[in-house]
Amino acid sequence: LIFPFIVLVGTAALVFLRISGSSVGALAPGAFRSGLLWGSPRGVRSDEFQLTTPSNVSSVAQGFPADPWVGLAPTNLDVAVHSGISTDWTALFHPDHWGYLLLGAERGLAVSWWWPFTICLLGTYALLGFIVRRPAATSALAVVATFTPYSAWWSAAPPAIVLGYGAALGACILGATVVRRIAAAVALSALGVFLAACFTLVLYPPWAISV
Repeated sequence: LIFPFIVLVGTAALVFLRISGSSVGALAPGAFRSGLLWGSPRGVRSDEFQLTTPSNVSSVAQGFPADPWVGLAPTNLDVAVHSGISTDWTALFHPDHWGYLLLGAERGLAVSWWWPFTICLLGTYALLGFIVRRPAATSALAVVATFTPYSAWWSAAPPAIVLGYGAALGACILGATVVRRIAAAVALSALGVFLAACFTLVLYPPWAISV
């Protein structure tokens, strides 16, 4: 359990310090990028800094409206991907949105940025643990799976979140079939249902089908 503990503590520390990898600084003139700690905003992340982050922060500022105006039309956020935060039932299955709902815009941005990596590290670690019985090797493989360029850096909502949910769901299914205690099997099954809903609501078939 050392690896999951390190992942969770690291994520909590980054959220507490309000640190993310957002490129939203690209929208500000260089002289006003006082919040930039390291590196440079990347233009290739335009989906993130031009759409996702501004929409999410706007949702917080407006009190999470159900149908905010995005561009020239009101948009139902219950079904929209990468645009604003919904307080409908779907919010329960979007852990990456919980930070905005509970902690405000700055820490919400940190939660939404690091959650895909966190769930991917934990999910792949749990799934690979059924195959590779050595914690050190399992941890290393989870890091490789999570931080490959495709998984981690492709888009505003990286494939890492889809891989993480899928791997964690697979681990729950396997775990529920091998545990001997009924209570443990029920708990793993319930967690699996939750993860299946999270996986489904990501709503990006090219990633979900391949996973």
